[in-house]
Amino acid sequence: MDPISQGIVGAAAAGFTAKFFTPAQTSAQHAAAAPRQLLRHALGLGALAGLAPDLDVFIASTTDPLLELEYHRHFTHALAFAPIGALLCAGLLYFLYARFKLNFRQTYWCCLAGFASHGLLDSCTTYGTSLFWPFADTRVAWGLIAIVDPLFTLPLVVLIIAAAWRKSSRLIAAAAVWGLLYLGFGGMQHYRAETAAHALAHSRGHTPENLTVIPAPGPLLLWKSVYLYEDLYYVDGVRTGVRARTWRGECMEKFSVVRHAPWLATTAQQYKDIARFRRFANGYIAPAKDDAEVVADIRYSLLPHRAQTMWGIRLSPDKTAAEHVDYFHKHPDGGEAWEVFVAMLRGDLPTTSPPHCALD
Repeated sequence: MDPISQGIVGAAAAGFTAKFFTPAQTSAQHAAAAPRQLLRHALGLGALAGLAPDLDVFIASTTDPLLELEYHRHFTHALAFAPIGALLCAGLLYFLYARFKLNFRQTYWCCLAGFASHGLLDSCTTYGTSLFWPFADTRVAWGLIAIVDPLFTLPLVVLIIAAAWRKSSRLIAAAAVWGLLYLGFGGMQHYRAETAAHALAHSRGHTPENLTVIPAPGPLLLWKSVYLYEDLYYVDGVRTGVRARTWRGECMEKFSVVRHAPWLATTAQQYKDIARFRRFANGYIAPAKDDAEVVADIRYSLLPHRAQTMWGIRLSPDKTAAEHVDYFHKHPDGGEAWEVFVAMLRGDLPTTSPPHCALD
């Protein structure tokens, strides 16, 4: 998720951990520091440790643009790595700051709570997180919440700031309750969106393969449905208000090297990069409609019933066998697209408009 959410959830996790600190866990140097007095320091440590796993963005290569994709949300986000990552954070933060306020054991527990919360929260999105590495290489994506959701984050920010100001563990508990309730609501909305998407697919006479629903940015009302049927990906929009509504969207061919890049040798690096990108996109890749050389991840777009290309890889027959693909990403179009998005959010966009998929 976004850095604010990661930091504030890490702070809440560490603040909850600090509630269990006892005088027996405190050295003589810090014996006067009661758990309530330690709360602010615990929140700070948790926030910093909660941000630390995203330092994996520095794993990059000037010649291999997909290396960053492969290692983002990888081992640094795994639960098995959390004790090691927390130890690194605790060692640094204890030396720079915490040793004047807490002992090392307290510092470590706060960092562990914050660090471990990061991978768990990212797994609640649809991007994919290697939560169980090295025991399983599956990219976990529960799809409970969008990567950016102010309704989830802003109440947590208010509650954690108030908790730090008043040194109140009750406000920490209130933040935890809000976060868990919101994620639980996300699970219910995910189920409703998935049910509506299946119903739309069956109304076409389709038995969908690999159907997934992805929350649009913002409140848990709009969802993007993507499924495969006879080598075509169908992209539709779902609104899970009081009653679920659907918008028929676009369809795109499933990418195939044989059909869309027959010139590409199986021994070329670009061929291997396609497999790497397919794994990153959980298989949801298709050739872009506006550029035959672009292979797009079709899971994400501003409008849930569109297959706009927000990021992808560009193939080129002019590259040597050893050269990598090019990776690109772009911001969604504004203007009219935002007006349509707001209309869908309000439920004002007619669902009787003709489908945009010519092959539907």
